[in-house]
Amino acid sequence: TETTVLAGYTIPKDANVEIYTAWMTQDPALWPNPDEFRPERFLPGGEGFDVDWTGSRGVQMIPFRAGRRICPAWGLGTLHAGLLLARMVHAFRWVPVPGSPPDPTETFAFTMVMK
Repeated sequence: TETTVLAGYTIPKDANVEIYTAWMTQDPALWPNPDEFRPERFLPGGEGFDVDWTGSRGVQMIPFRAGRRICPAWGLGTLHAGLLLARMVHAFRWVPVPGSPPDPTETFAFTMVMK
């Protein structure tokens, strides 16, 4: 390619440029309280539920990179996460903690849909 200037920095021809993408996950403008461990933010109703992992609709989080350099196995990896959960549900006996009966006001369901 050719030498270019980006954000005031001169990038020489044929330079290898690496972009630190983790800054997105730490930006309070994108994520409220980014330093808190809050996995519920990715559940339905949370601010991260509809985040586009591929980066094609917006850039808030791209754990699998984006564009031409996206991880070729991200679809397979996310599929296997669901299969792992299904195997755990099948393989283990799930019981409430002794002395702490389940709360009947909430409903937990595991569903797998064939595509």
